[in-house]
Amino acid sequence: IQLYKSRNVVHNFEKRKKKHKYMKKIILGFILIITMSFCLLEDNNYYLLFEKANNIKLYKYGKHYYYEYFMDEKKEINGNLYYVEIRKYSFGDIDTTFIRKSDINYLQFNRKTNSESILLPLIPKKGDNWLENDGSWKYEVIEENATFKTPNKNYENCILVKCKQLTSRDSDKNEEYLLYYSKDFGFVGNVDNEKNVLSYLKEIKLNTKKGDKISTK
Repeated sequence: IQLYKSRNVVHNFEKRKKKHKYMKKIILGFILIITMSFCLLEDNNYYLLFEKANNIKLYKYGKHYYYEYFMDEKKEINGNLYYVEIRKYSFGDIDTTFIRKSDINYLQFNRKTNSESILLPLIPKKGDNWLENDGSWKYEVIEENATFKTPNKNYENCILVKCKQLTSRDSDKNEEYLLYYSKDFGFVGNVDNEKNVLSYLKEIKLNTKKGDKISTK
């Protein structure tokens, strides 16, 4: 009887050991999938430049929403290749932005002035400041390691950029905004000068396929 009990204990121990190994493999596999999914979001990309149109960022925008994606093909302007970013709003408006990456800055091409402006330094530091090409807006990095709190999640280790309107070019916009950029997720949202959240990143969908649905709630 004692021998039977000993064998039974050993058998149960071996079963638990195999189960533990199996669960460990599942967990490691899950971690690997997560790591692979987010490898596109590493390397301190304060502005994400996706190569394919099937990578989408969804933002809440007050009672509305908008989503952003990049066209598969870049556009050549004045000898430079630009990523073509499309922003579609739930109320029907569509914005197109041309962005490229230089050695030190992300640059944005303005079709109205036919010239470039700095969108953001590649490695932004507190005190960095710049003007839009026509002098209409001033930008300054006023904080590093900032936290952007949203109804969806909190974004840590952000830089905070203050943008101030210097002319009446954009009279339909506020005089001042605060923009949050994450080194993992790029632009994650903005607030007004009273810290009221105006927009925030809700979700990033990578490698979407035709027919995939994105929740906007």
